[in-house]
Amino acid sequence: MKLSVDIIYQNLKPVLPVTMYGNGTDRLTLLRPEFYLEGSRRFEADHVYVCSADHLPADPEAEPGAVLICLGDAPQLLSYRDRCCILSMTQDLNIFEVFNIVQEVFNRYESWEDRINAISRNSASLQELLDASRDIFENPMLLNGAQFNYLAYTDEAYLEEHMGMRFDSPSIDADLIARFLSLHDVATDIREPLRMDLLGRQTLSVNLFDLDEYLGCLTVFAEFRPLRPSDTELCVFLTQILKQAIQRNPLIAGDRSAVRTALRALSEGKPLTSEQRRHIGRRNERAPFVCACFRPDGNHPALPGAYLASLIEQTFRHAFAFEHEIDVYAVLPSASSDALEMKKSLSGPLRPFLAKTQVHCGVSQPFSDLADAGYAFFQSTSALRGGPASRAQGPLRFFDDCILDQLIDGAFRGIPTRWFYSAGLMRLKEHDRQAQVSYLETLRTYLDCSLSLSRTSQALFIHRSSLIDRLGRIRQITGFDLTDPDTRLTLQLVLRAEQLQQELPIAGL
Repeated sequence: MKLSVDIIYQNLKPVLPVTMYGNGTDRLTLLRPEFYLEGSRRFEADHVYVCSADHLPADPEAEPGAVLICLGDAPQLLSYRDRCCILSMTQDLNIFEVFNIVQEVFNRYESWEDRINAISRNSASLQELLDASRDIFENPMLLNGAQFNYLAYTDEAYLEEHMGMRFDSPSIDADLIARFLSLHDVATDIREPLRMDLLGRQTLSVNLFDLDEYLGCLTVFAEFRPLRPSDTELCVFLTQILKQAIQRNPLIAGDRSAVRTALRALSEGKPLTSEQRRHIGRRNERAPFVCACFRPDGNHPALPGAYLASLIEQTFRHAFAFEHEIDVYAVLPSASSDALEMKKSLSGPLRPFLAKTQVHCGVSQPFSDLADAGYAFFQSTSALRGGPASRAQGPLRFFDDCILDQLIDGAFRGIPTRWFYSAGLMRLKEHDRQAQVSYLETLRTYLDCSLSLSRTSQALFIHRSSLIDRLGRIRQITGFDLTDPDTRLTLQLVLRAEQLQQELPIAGL
């Protein structure tokens, strides 16, 4: 976990005689400490250097955001104070002991990060997350829900005695909330952390949002130690984990989270509860929709699924996105229920997004009821896997363009196409093994061109009379009557299936 200079400073103060000078930041950007290499003039941003003052160069190249943990004093230190942050202490300390103490500070916060991430992945218990964070903030903490109900808290006795809260009731006292809002102008649309005085006590509050939807508020009460500058960034960091845990709990999640949970259930083929149907039913007013499947292109490092899902929801208004195995599924609003109009309207915003994120995307046909999203998720994944027609479109692929390929793939999957060869096709295949001209390719092109001599000759770059000679020879070898529609359909299906079986493993999708 990256830290801020204030976190390092506040953790060193109880054990070392340290003073802070210069310019620092409260953002969580600092890397683990490193020893200063004597002779180097460069001090990089977000790096922490442990050094002796008398070994520092007089003309440094110090970037803003660099931090020096410096033992002793020297005249050249004055040139550093305007460029970076200095944590200064006496010369008689052991530099290796100081380095190890700073390492332990990083270890402490990294261990906290590991604990809360493990809780989020497993139980997603809000109470466990606050309990695991109590020693970091060293103060009482309270998490309220969107309905001003108690979701989790620490230091129950303090909150009951000093704040008048009663945890035998599921909701916060109405008078207390009214006083809280009137005294401090706290609103559920404020996104910046708030430091306030609540009933004579300093507090730090951070609201939780799922895009535009208010989920609750985390408050830290400065009862056992004063609030520090670094508490704000740490509180914001914790609220991101709390938000993920809330989204996993359908009983306390907001409406957006509830819809997302219902869509995830549909993508997994699970039935919806009556409550889930109620949540997604409200969203049907914005119909039509399409489902989209986003997948890394395989040529670039993959973005984390949760980050990509968040980016999709921020980029496409009223979208819902979530991780699904190696993919990210999304439901996007469509400008039209007409497939052609949908393609035109979505291609504009989707293509630059795919280029920026280095992912491929398959898009379903439009639909109007979110309860039907299950089959649309299948269509979006199928569009990604697709065949020659859909993959020719590049990273953005639509299900309409690969329906035939999908039907053929479903019929022939796992079965070698040669098992479906008629005697005539087998004779034609044998001819091609011994000849320089492929009659199978000629037959496939002729069928694809709807038996048009002119179009086929152009596609094969041969003269019309040469094509007529080939087709006559093909009829002699195979005995096919290409005027029969069943014969043509059978040949096209078998030849297209063979083409798909050759191309799909190469595509890797």
